[in-house]
Amino acid sequence: SDLTAGRVSLVLAARAGGRWRMVLFVALGGGTLPPAFGDRERFQRFSAGNKARLPFPLRQGRVVIYVEAGGMVSYYDADAIGTPVELEVIAGVGAQVELGKGWWLDVGARARHPTGNGNNHKQPEHAPHGTAPEFLFGLKKDF
Repeated sequence: SDLTAGRVSLVLAARAGGRWRMVLFVALGGGTLPPAFGDRERFQRFSAGNKARLPFPLRQGRVVIYVEAGGMVSYYDADAIGTPVELEVIAGVGAQVELGKGWWLDVGARARHPTGNGNNHKQPEHAPHGTAPEFLFGLKKDF
């Protein structure tokens, strides 16, 4: 694994556009870099982006299966990273289950791929390196 991280995401807005939903988001997180970067080097990550989500409602809309794809700009902060800004593309699948009173359980999996300095570079000063899986688990509140 190239990077390990925990992350908290905040969906800023979801706009309806016919069947598709556009989702603006920011994400904050951190983790540990792989051994090539040094001895247990820690990093912080800030990402902002936009993704298109195609929902498939089931059970009168109480369960929603979705596919999504989009892009984000990420900033990776660590002493070992010399080129911290990265444009990344993401694609994945997930499901949301209504828990009641506007609360939803959200689970999913997606791939995150750097398109700039982290794409296929072996040198550790670039972050991140290569396509990486991300697994999502969270709660969502509709206001």
